[in-house]
Amino acid sequence: MSFEENKVVSISSSGTWFQRGPAQVDLFRRPSLQRILARLVDVYRQETGRPVSVHELMESGWPGEIMIRESGNERVYTAIRTLRRMGLDGILLTRDGGYMLNPDLPIKAA
Repeated sequence: MSFEENKVVSISSSGTWFQRGPAQVDLFRRPSLQRILARLVDVYRQETGRPVSVHELMESGWPGEIMIRESGNERVYTAIRTLRRMGLDGILLTRDGGYMLNPDLPIKAA
C-alpha cells in the first residue's frame, strides 16, 4: 500500500466499519467501539478540529451505564488503543484532554 493510499480513510457514520486503503475493518460485534467511533465522526463532520472529551466518549460508548470515573476513563483509553491497533493509528489523535479524528487528513464519512 502506498503512503497516499494509507492516508485515505473512509468511516461509516454509524461506526460499524472503517476502511484505510484496501483493508476494511468491521466493528459489527464491537458496539462500544462503534458508538465511540460514530461520535468521533459526528464531531469531525460538525466541528472539525474539536477534541471529544473522555467523559463524552464514555457516555457514547456505554450509554446509561453508571460507573466510577476512573473505570470509565480506563474503558475509553482501552477503546482508543484498540481502535488505533485496528488501523486508526495516526488518524485518531489525542488533543487537549480528549480525542479527535485528524483534521489534516481526508476522512470520508460514509
